[in-house]
Amino acid sequence: MKRLIPPALVRCTASALLAASLLGACSSAPQRPAVDWQHGAHHATIVTVYAPEAERSSLPPCLAALPAEQLASHRYVKVHYHHVRLLHSSVAELPADMAAGVGSEVEIWPADCHAGQLARISRVLVAEPKTHE
Repeated sequence: MKRLIPPALVRCTASALLAASLLGACSSAPQRPAVDWQHGAHHATIVTVYAPEAERSSLPPCLAALPAEQLASHRYVKVHYHHVRLLHSSVAELPADMAAGVGSEVEIWPADCHAGQLARISRVLVAEPKTHE
């Protein structure tokens, strides 16, 4: 004895599958610009821009060790990047010719701030996101 599936159920199931496949295609994430990860670069996001007049005690060790003139004449940022499922932070000098701020995505070459080293930002990947006001 054969059981037949009601035609209305077949149409509903087919419609649901079609809708799910179309929604999946619309929601795919945009491609991120490639970074030179084979040589140690990482995709990072700027999370803080350090003010030159900040108290030395509130600065990370690699910035607190810099002379006041150097701190005032350059822009320094804190970035977050992922490496093997972990979120890491690094401090870098933002080159003068780069227009980037909090939220901008950059290519960085990480370094250990606690050892007095600054990470290097090689390029801006995505400018800071626009805010809607």
